[in-house]
Amino acid sequence: MAIVGDPVAGGIVTSLAQPGGNITGQSFFNPELGAKKIELLKEALPHMTRAACLLNQDNPGSTVLTLPAMEVAAKSLKMELYQFGVRRPDDLEGAFERMEQARIEGLVIDDEGMLNANVGAIAGLARKRRILSRGNKELAQAGGLIGYE
Repeated sequence: MAIVGDPVAGGIVTSLAQPGGNITGQSFFNPELGAKKIELLKEALPHMTRAACLLNQDNPGSTVLTLPAMEVAAKSLKMELYQFGVRRPDDLEGAFERMEQARIEGLVIDDEGMLNANVGAIAGLARKRRILSRGNKELAQAGGLIGYE
């Protein structure tokens, strides 16, 4: 495997302790990090009740693995979590318009290739719509509020 969000959930290995063969590669534990992103967002804005996750809806690692972990974390923090899926950069403006209409207070950007390549546009749209944003280090460098690696 090269880089995998969760090799156990993805069915690549039976367990991390006993992978069942000679497997090398990296795992970023995206589901666990997704939950942590929600927790950090809540710490930055404790009164927040409406949060969003921006994700690439064509990436099963985001929709099948990471999103459920974020939903559990949001529920435990008494927050509603809305998902806003995009497929390409042209979809970002519409997603942010829907976030504004839904009165989203804070946003977590999934750590995903297409979204990572467009952090400048995402940070600008979040500022324009006055939505607290939390993403990777590059998002913060592009003007988003919180970066986490």
